[in-house]
Amino acid sequence: MRLGSVARERLERIGERFFKATRRRLVITGGTRTPARQAQLMHEKLARGDDIVALYENRQAAAEIQRVYQDAVARSVPKKGRIRAIKDQIEAQIARGSYVSRHLQSGAADVRSRDMKPAHEAAFRAAVAAEAGVGLIDERKTAEPHFHLRL
Repeated sequence: MRLGSVARERLERIGERFFKATRRRLVITGGTRTPARQAQLMHEKLARGDDIVALYENRQAAAEIQRVYQDAVARSVPKKGRIRAIKDQIEAQIARGSYVSRHLQSGAADVRSRDMKPAHEAAFRAAVAAEAGVGLIDERKTAEPHFHLRL
């Protein structure tokens, strides 16, 4: 997994705190993504009918991508073409300094949540809270449940 040095250091400290409290290791399921990978994942969410504008912090960028997807569907563009159109939109956003996801900037990680018992979740939340500058988003009610860390 690729992460910038500051993000990696923060994540390591969170992992150390979590391990000290639980004797369990965090399972990281996602980190930095290429525009192509981000496009594939966003396409999956859109195809399922997920509300990506509500899901992503950068609502304007998400809305642009949603419009690109809807336009491609209306024109009966095949799946590969829809994903390419989303990737092109993400790249255009990046070129103007707008990022739909911190996963595109080496500043985000996803943590597996499915096997966390309530005590483990509490220890995880405490470990995150102890790390200045890190945000936690609970994405367990999505199709792929996890905790998202903004590092």
